Amino acid sequence: EDPLEFQNLRQLGFMFFLTDVSAATMNTFQGLPAMTYISAYGGMKKSAAGQVKAMKDVMKLLKPFKELKNLSNDSAISLEKVIEKYGSTIPRLSKIENILGSVIAPNRTNEYLNSELDGIMRDSDLNTQALIREGKLKSETMFTTTEVLNRLATYINSYELTRNNNVLHKALKFNAYDQNFNAAIQAKLGVDTQNILDNFDTFIQNQDNLEALRDQVAQTAVEETQFLYGREAKPRVTRGVGALLLQFSEYPTMMLQLMWKLGFNRGPEGRKAMAMYGVALILTSGLMGLPFAEDSSEIAELAYKWYSGKNINIEEEYYKVLEGIVSPNVAEALLKGQLNMAGLSIGPRVGLGTHPVTGGLIDVFFG
Repeated sequence: EDPLEFQNLRQLGFMFFLTDVSAATMNTFQGLPAMTYISAYGGMKKSAAGQVKAMKDVMKLLKPFKELKNLSNDSAISLEKVIEKYGSTIPRLSKIENILGSVIAPNRTNEYLNSELDGIMRDSDLNTQALIREGKLKSETMFTTTEVLNRLATYINSYELTRNNNVLHKALKFNAYDQNFNAAIQAKLGVDTQNILDNFDTFIQNQDNLEALRDQVAQTAVEETQFLYGREAKPRVTRGVGALLLQFSEYPTMMLQLMWKLGFNRGPEGRKAMAMYGVALILTSGLMGLPFAEDSSEIAELAYKWYSGKNINIEEEYYKVLEGIVSPNVAEALLKGQLNMAGLSIGPRVGLGTHPVTGGLIDVFFG
């Protein structure tokens, strides 16, 4: 409702962001933070295997492509198949109403594509049919599909691992550092998390309590790694006119916040998870995918030029240092990620090496 946020313009910009297939490709890698987050209580090997298995299983529940023509319903996942496969073992997935409106449903993209699509197209000079013919809106459906897949797989992976009560206890201890989790437990069960931990064996003898704990742990895994979107979830600087100026800063900002939480607010298991996520970033995006690495290298080059009056290219210097130590391909993989060796250079999209705010400031002030 805030006129300063220019909602139609922002939503139109977001839709065109989604028309780039690399946006959907990037979204598939949301399984990495989910996997590392869950590993804090489920173990790295089991978490990784569980995430892959869950993703593989839910991909089998996709609707046939011919059923995706109606863009007013962008759910490419057959909820009926989800219920048929998981409803008897996972209560959250036993009814459609349990899924819709929950963290499993991708609220932001649904809002943009369903509620605003007609209005945006009607108020602009764009030709909807031309966009469809060009495959633009199909890319947006692809983005939404990957989001649903990630959310479902993350929930299922966490839930299945916490069937082991020792893992569930570890998950409660890990999440007890977070005030949002504690508030959710208090509201749902009427008791604080520490009290549950102190009386865990007795508390979980009640099957309803046991199910509520597994469900909340799994929901928290989705919220923390797939993120919540909406005005209330944003810092104040990104509201009002800031929503227009900082439109694409949400994802990297939230990802950096997740890494901060893991490293400094989730105990020793959180620090291990943050380290593992750092390794995952290097594998997918290379050293330049580490937080602010790309921005920092640009600032370093500018500072060197200001101090010495000479230009320096840090990437070239990097290759010179490794020359003769490793092959050029290995050096490039370390810098830009393993996927770059396969000709899939999506590091700038997947990694956190640059941020829309700091990158934008560098462009504005230094050209």
